[in-house]
Amino acid sequence: MSKMYETTIAVLEDMHGKPLEDQGEIERRFWNAVEKINVPDKVSGVARVEAHRFRPPYGEKIGIYFGDDIESVDDWECELSLRSLAFIPHGWWNKNRILIRGDWASYVLAEKNGVEIMTDFLEDVVSGKWWWGIP
Repeated sequence: MSKMYETTIAVLEDMHGKPLEDQGEIERRFWNAVEKINVPDKVSGVARVEAHRFRPPYGEKIGIYFGDDIESVDDWECELSLRSLAFIPHGWWNKNRILIRGDWASYVLAEKNGVEIMTDFLEDVVSGKWWWGIP
């Protein structure tokens, strides 16, 4: 995983405070956020078409990674790099999978309401709102 720029780290610390340092706690909070995703209640119209691609269970389609090279981690991540890959500042995405950076998640999830923030972000990505800028 490429290192975040110092300015990115400064902005994240300003927004969310110090990051979580325990990988197990980051993963636990992340999966709590994934379990709370409720896209059908949040989208309508065109966005629902995008949400159709990512039907529950989301745990099979969304993941978190901690590593140096996403393209060599394992088959799940390899699929991302080979099939319609799109980089987002928070991780990687294709039409079948979303993989979120653990270092970015460690800042968001450290916040008091970090699980809710992560859930909202994932709902926006899954629904297509994040990609199309739908309010």
